[in-house]
Amino acid sequence: MGTTDKSPLMAGVSLAGFIVSGLIFGQLGARIGKALPSEPADNVGHKRRGWLLFSFGSQAAIIVANLILVAPGMSRIFRPEGEYGWIYLLLLAIQGGIQVTQVSHHINISSCVGSKLGS
Repeated sequence: MGTTDKSPLMAGVSLAGFIVSGLIFGQLGARIGKALPSEPADNVGHKRRGWLLFSFGSQAAIIVANLILVAPGMSRIFRPEGEYGWIYLLLLAIQGGIQVTQVSHHINISSCVGSKLGS
C-alpha cells in the first residue's frame, strides 16, 4: 500500500467550500421572496419551485463538471490526486453545501433536533 498525502490545503478548501456554499445558497433561498397570495403561506424561499429547480440544476452542473474532470481523456491534464486536485474537492464540497441547505430547509432540522433533545 502506498502513502497518501493528507494536505491541510485539501481539508481547508473542502471545509471552506462547503460552508461558503451553504451560507450563500441558504441566504439566497431565504431572500427569494414571499409567497404569492394564491400560494400557501409556508411556500417561501427554499420551498418555491423555481428555487428548487435552480438548486438542483446547480448541483447537477457541478457533478457533471467533476465527471468531465476525471474522464479518461482529461487524466493527462487533470488528476484528482495531482497538483490541481483541490479543484475537484472544492467542487464536491460546494455541491454538498448546496444539498445540505436544501435538505435542512425541507425537513425542518431544528424542530427534529429540538424534539429529540427534549424527550
